[in-house]
Amino acid sequence: MYQLKAYAFWDALTQHRTDGALVRLITPVYESEKPEDAEVANGLEKEQLTFAVAFPALVAIPEIVTPRDIRRRKVRNGLLVGTALGAIGIGVVLFQFYVMDLDVIWARRMRKLML
Repeated sequence: MYQLKAYAFWDALTQHRTDGALVRLITPVYESEKPEDAEVANGLEKEQLTFAVAFPALVAIPEIVTPRDIRRRKVRNGLLVGTALGAIGIGVVLFQFYVMDLDVIWARRMRKLML
């Protein structure tokens, strides 16, 4: 811990940088595993993090994922997919009524493919 403070102090003296950067790295931890196992499973070790950001890592903080979080994520993803499909459907219907009938487009494409 004191090494980081000494590093920040030395950096301020030599490089004239006084900002202390904080990098947050979130690792999901499920109910069936320990935080240490989650870090290893995701390949997150302090040495790798230090190498990636070129600054000594204090700690990697695990994110505790509950079943409620998983349900919320599934509901949100379902809503996004439903919204995207609905937008595509509405776009097709608007194209049908305001631009050109879909059967006319289908006939033109088939004619071009048959040559």
